[in-house]
Amino acid sequence: MSVLLVDPPCGSRVWEPHSEHLGLGYLAAELRQEGHEVEIMDAGLLRWSVRKTCREILKRKPAILGISVVQPAIKNTLFIVKLLREQGLKSHICVGGHFPTLKTEVLLEKCSLIDSVVYGEGDITFPLLVKKLLEKDNWKDIKGIGYREEDKIRINPPQPLVENLDNLPFPARDTLPLVLRWGRNAMAITSKGCYGRCIFCGPRAFYQRSPGRKWRGRSAENIVEELKLLHKNWGVETVDFLDDNFFGPGEKGRKRVEDIARSIIKENLPLRFSIECRVDNVEKKLFSLLKKAGLYEVRLGVESGVQKILDRYQKDTDVEDNRKAIRILKNLDIDCRIGFIPADPWMSFEDFLENGQFLHEMGSPTAFNITRLSVVAGTPLEEILRKEGKLIERSFYDFDYHFSDKRVKILYSIYRAIQIAQNLYHRFISRIDISLRDLKYYLRRKKFTPPSISVSQ
Repeated sequence: MSVLLVDPPCGSRVWEPHSEHLGLGYLAAELRQEGHEVEIMDAGLLRWSVRKTCREILKRKPAILGISVVQPAIKNTLFIVKLLREQGLKSHICVGGHFPTLKTEVLLEKCSLIDSVVYGEGDITFPLLVKKLLEKDNWKDIKGIGYREEDKIRINPPQPLVENLDNLPFPARDTLPLVLRWGRNAMAITSKGCYGRCIFCGPRAFYQRSPGRKWRGRSAENIVEELKLLHKNWGVETVDFLDDNFFGPGEKGRKRVEDIARSIIKENLPLRFSIECRVDNVEKKLFSLLKKAGLYEVRLGVESGVQKILDRYQKDTDVEDNRKAIRILKNLDIDCRIGFIPADPWMSFEDFLENGQFLHEMGSPTAFNITRLSVVAGTPLEEILRKEGKLIERSFYDFDYHFSDKRVKILYSIYRAIQIAQNLYHRFISRIDISLRDLKYYLRRKKFTPPSISVSQ
């Protein structure tokens, strides 16, 4: 095998309904377009253990092993690389993704067993690296990579961000049949980047490392063509759009969303879809049109009901924007799910209570993500906490912080214990559901499999 693309197991997300890894899907499509043999191994989706993942990689013995890494999966990734090398794997191991982009140098310092790091978008960089490695050409001058050379770490200049996303092939859908069989939704990406400046945002920091426009959107025509293929080839009826922000900046960003909605309606696509956006993107007229096109759920980055907290996070929104967006979606009967941060290192007890009052006032909207402020490596938040002496560095990939008000820490700890118990319950129910779906699938397939016919020569 030429290339094996791996999404490693990630212990902190075991209860979540994992779906396709579209980043690997795009890379696989780009590499196959150039004639390379590629396999996607989504250990996160399959819920494989670290050792199971290693065994499967060793069976394939790829020439090039590409691993996509998020911060919660760093520990498992490093252990996988160590086990593979101990078992004699000689493949070129390349890692990429958000954490390797934001901590390229420190990752190479801490793990000498990795051959290269692709930082920033991999759409141009990784296929070029594969081509040069397989042709045994010099690959160490490629933009957007880091590597070790003897005892020195080399970080090449950045690769520019992809300007025209319509030029990219549609992602490979290797794992989609399994995702659909398990009752989960297909996913699609209509844009890359975000024009916001939130201090805690990993995607913002990720795109800041490369030159080019930080938010870029696909055309309505290109998006609808992919949706038509999803419906025709796989019978997809529900799609989750995974954009960091479905809306681009300004009037052009709004116009693009309107074009997408009108194109879906014009094609009469029988699809439901969900999006993620900022609260100041929500307006009644446009979202009425989106609902007509099939919008059923919106994920909003509300974060807080306290104005000074929103200002501290650099949300560039106010509490009234939050209220207005939630009310518009409720009045339109569109499911509203919020991202909310109930605790952070600066929060006072009074702020904590005010947040709770805001949620009560809004009718306790369902959350798609409600957790204390997380420290993502390489973000402005990490540096702010370090300068203030609040940052706790357990390792180069595991951060915590000191709370200013111990009462907030205690209250959040109680909430978190309840949340963990709920997550474990949902994980248990999810595994039962998956097992039942698998059983029905195999029984149905066995029932309709035609008998084999032997032909005498």
